[in-house]
Amino acid sequence: MTDDRVAFRPADELQRCGETLAAYWVLAVPPALASVAIVVVVFATLVTVVGTALAGAFFGGAHPTAGAGLGFGVGAIAGLAGIVLGFAALNLSQAVTMHASQDALAGRRPDLGASCRAVLPRLGDLGVSMFVSFLIVLAALALCIVLIGIPLLVLAIYFLIYVQAAVVIGGEDAFAAIATSARIARTRVGDTVVLVIGVIAVTLLGSFVNGIAVHIPLVNLVAGFAIGGLTSAFVAMSTARFYVALRDAR
Repeated sequence: MTDDRVAFRPADELQRCGETLAAYWVLAVPPALASVAIVVVVFATLVTVVGTALAGAFFGGAHPTAGAGLGFGVGAIAGLAGIVLGFAALNLSQAVTMHASQDALAGRRPDLGASCRAVLPRLGDLGVSMFVSFLIVLAALALCIVLIGIPLLVLAIYFLIYVQAAVVIGGEDAFAAIATSARIARTRVGDTVVLVIGVIAVTLLGSFVNGIAVHIPLVNLVAGFAIGGLTSAFVAMSTARFYVALRDAR
């Protein structure tokens, strides 16, 4: 067991992650590319839904409304599949960044290719863990129609924060990773609260900067992807760092 329980200073570690990301900004490339892919997928989804609806109406003959509805349904299903694949790509990109950040935090140049090859065999557990986590968060969201849903949503996000790291870094299966995340969050409350606050603060800062940059000609063409990539990379790196330091907590 390490002495992280004594020496670990969460605020300092968040700063360290920020400094490391500034030195190895290449870690932001995978999530930035995934963001581009999601934008393309969303645009393609809109074109597909509208196009299939119009085509259905045109070829529907005497029943243009039914044809439009059928076309809309087909387009919506295809679009939904595309969106799911897009977010799966984002999940994969964050996992690659998370794995590569271990080298960066150790002072070594990260190898994104090697990290990608290391993460690919974990896709099954990554997918299952993210799907189960999504269902948990969705259940909390559904309960937001009553006041109890809001604290449940916060608790769900809090206890699931280490799931991806447990799969990618710890090599755990989906359900073991969820259990590990809950255990760390339960036993290291102070450290995890600092992590959550740091992640939220950086995300809000990224959104604020992006909101300004989007109004600057030319800059707005790349700013959103760059800022989103850096924000996502920071979240992945800091979560991985906290997981590695705190996973042996009892």
